[in-house]
Amino acid sequence: MVKAQHRKLAAIMFTDIVGYSRLVSADENKGLALLAEHDKIVLGIVAEHEGNVLKQMGDAVFAEFSSSVSAVNCALEIQAALKNHNENNPNDERILIRIGLHLGDVSVQGDDLFGEGINVAARLEPLAAPGGICMSQAVYQSVKSQTDISAIHVGEVELKNIIERYTIYKVPSFYEEFRDGDLQDAQDDSTLLDFEIKSVETMPPPSRSFWKSVGFHLIAMPLFMIAGIIAGIIMGGPGIQRSEVKDMRGLILKLQDGGHPVASELRNKLDNETVATIDRFTATDSVTTEASNTVRRNLARVIRNGTIIFGPEVIATLNISREIDELIRMQPEGKKLSYLNRLLVGRAFSDEIQEKPNSLTQNFVSFLHFFRTSLDVPYLRKMILPIFILSAFAMAYFTALTTRRVRFQDVREVDQLLSYFT
Repeated sequence: MVKAQHRKLAAIMFTDIVGYSRLVSADENKGLALLAEHDKIVLGIVAEHEGNVLKQMGDAVFAEFSSSVSAVNCALEIQAALKNHNENNPNDERILIRIGLHLGDVSVQGDDLFGEGINVAARLEPLAAPGGICMSQAVYQSVKSQTDISAIHVGEVELKNIIERYTIYKVPSFYEEFRDGDLQDAQDDSTLLDFEIKSVETMPPPSRSFWKSVGFHLIAMPLFMIAGIIAGIIMGGPGIQRSEVKDMRGLILKLQDGGHPVASELRNKLDNETVATIDRFTATDSVTTEASNTVRRNLARVIRNGTIIFGPEVIATLNISREIDELIRMQPEGKKLSYLNRLLVGRAFSDEIQEKPNSLTQNFVSFLHFFRTSLDVPYLRKMILPIFILSAFAMAYFTALTTRRVRFQDVREVDQLLSYFT
């Protein structure tokens, strides 16, 4: 009677050559030569990592390691070595293997292997992509802080003839064309969408209830609006805000005057739409919001154009301040140049435009004032709060009800689908 040897919580590696049975059926000699090369590479690396080969069954190898770190490092090195081998050999001499890793009990009795560790490792191996690795959560948890491993969390799966469900992780295939799926799938793109779906579930919002989602959106929506306004003001650099214009009518009339040297040079920098708006204006016209916005928007563009707004001759006619003089001497760029241009426009048209631009706080207060005063229609004002509330409910609804969890019959199809999308 052969006494069984028990090993507790051994790290088990199971490998298998993809398509080996078909290869042997087609050309036995080539299959045996390929197997010999496989054994030379795989068994040599297992020995380097102090692994113990428990059993070989044709192209399949069972090996145990004293630690999960050794098992994972061995599996990664095997796939890297085989990739290097395959790059230096024709396609019909490539060796593609899948590797399954588990941490569990093992019993060895003669040439036979028993135990949960062996069975689970053998069931995990087919779930890996060719050139990839599939491991149980027990292995991943024991190595994640000790190795630099990029593993994808797949979730719980059912393994054939195994009662307990296991959470698995995958190291993607070392080969782009076999990143997921099997060889047959990789050769036929039409199979990429031929999936067997086990179940589809509607998921609740992550970590918060529906009502908490509503409250979150009610608070977040105005905050994001305010943040966007502030970011626009900061990133946009100095321009001409509505509150900085003291006399838009006077500014437009000055820009019409071709004999005014400063106005003439500034007019030449404006676009055709703004010039046409200025030329259509008469002293008896009222300044429309559209005309005002057109002039301000185009002046802001010129101010931020990246070059100094006036030439030396025009600047010499202005009574410039010490601050402007020092900025000119610095030959500024970027926002400082835009700020200099804004000061020059303010100095050149001091009766029509505030000389210095508003601060960030002043711009924000000006926006709030504009927002409040522009809502002159009582009906529209009454609708603002209901619109915000309904929008928050709609966003919370879609957050809650458009999250789905899909379970596949074959876990390999999860990776295959992700590979298809990416």
